[in-house]
Amino acid sequence: MRLKVFTGICAVLVLGVLVFFVTRTSTTESVTDTGTQSLKEEVLSLTRTYEDGVVTVAGAYRLPSVCDSLVSEAGISSTGDVEVRLTHTVAEGACLMRVTNKPFSVSVEAAETSVIRVLVNGAEVASVVE
Repeated sequence: MRLKVFTGICAVLVLGVLVFFVTRTSTTESVTDTGTQSLKEEVLSLTRTYEDGVVTVAGAYRLPSVCDSLVSEAGISSTGDVEVRLTHTVAEGACLMRVTNKPFSVSVEAAETSVIRVLVNGAEVASVVE
């Protein structure tokens, strides 16, 4: 009798672990596939400062997981706009799925009146400069 109970408990535990990892994999793929689409609806709030020919843009980008990484850089586009390029990389493996705001700040030499464009993984997203 004890062997049947033990076997049943082990089966439930194995099934639970499998469901957890399958769900984690599905969630990661979902975030990767739809991340850019949901960003088009989301508006990034930015601050802009200008001093001695240098434009500094700062803000926070929402990551779906605390383990995900964000790399930020700035440059000047061919049209003279300030481009803030954010690269969001989804973490591999199991991780706590908790939305986290990751701050960033980039600086580039540019005109004080330059237009600011934000690209996340190569796709332009809406932003508001406060």
